[in-house]
Amino acid sequence: MRGPEVQSEVVEALGARPPLTVTINGHCWKNRVALVCGCHPIGLGHADRQAADVEIGEAIEVEVELDTAPPIVVEPAASPPP
Repeated sequence: MRGPEVQSEVVEALGARPPLTVTINGHCWKNRVALVCGCHPIGLGHADRQAADVEIGEAIEVEVELDTAPPIVVEPAASPPP
């Protein structure tokens, strides 16, 4: 599903597919700007719609911040030797 769109000028200033933190109705998640048919939507899938309590086609207010934090990588626990 296509979600809220980011203006082309903003995407150009931030760089291609910038990492974002998106907040709708207090629900936050990490995402990236997509490129679909010349538009720059932020994906808003079923799980995030449910968590944010929004319906398809509903007018919503979206808070978007550039995610500058380094990615967190969790290493799996070492398996015991066989």
